[in-house]
Amino acid sequence: MIYIRLIFCILSIFAMGNSYADQPSVCNDIYQNREISAKTKQLLIVKKSESKFYLYACSWKDNAWHESLNLRTKVAIGKNGLAKEGTKVEGDLKTPAGVFLLGTGFGIKPQNVNFPYRVLTDQDKFIDDADNDDYNSWVSGETTSKSYEPMKRYYKYGIVIEYNMNPIIKGKGSAIFVHNWNYPDEPTSGCIAMPEQKLLKIIRWLQVEKNPSIFIEE
Repeated sequence: MIYIRLIFCILSIFAMGNSYADQPSVCNDIYQNREISAKTKQLLIVKKSESKFYLYACSWKDNAWHESLNLRTKVAIGKNGLAKEGTKVEGDLKTPAGVFLLGTGFGIKPQNVNFPYRVLTDQDKFIDDADNDDYNSWVSGETTSKSYEPMKRYYKYGIVIEYNMNPIIKGKGSAIFVHNWNYPDEPTSGCIAMPEQKLLKIIRWLQVEKNPSIFIEE
């Protein structure tokens, strides 16, 4: 009887560790109607499933997209949902939909990465003042901006999503990141929030030569 219980416990643990294994991946399906740059070999996908949003990490290999199942995770989005492409404005508390490059990773401690990464300091700020010349930009040091996000105070780890950056259009939204959440499922001001340990794995998984991007599906 003890032996049977032991086997049952082992199988249960294995099943929990592979809870996504029997769920279909979106990595290939999403591209049938979506144009992704040929340079992009790593892609994060944020997609709604029933009433929840999930993030999928996909890599291009052998002429097909493959998901890293160990990186799949539930995420939180903006408090007011998604903004359709081209409709986001500053302060709407919405997450912008679309395809965007991933910019610099950041965090409170150094990480072993193959991707641009900055260790946060007390001087780091991200400007969200639409009237300032540094709008939607990372500034270290003094600023004349009336409003900004103090990076080290707000976040432990994250990745800059290059939304509204090329070019920067004032008032169309700023400071959009993938970042750690403080509480599970807590809505954001427009970013993508997720568990810290999953985020750290993704930061270490990213490779700059694979032109990592993110697709946030409407």
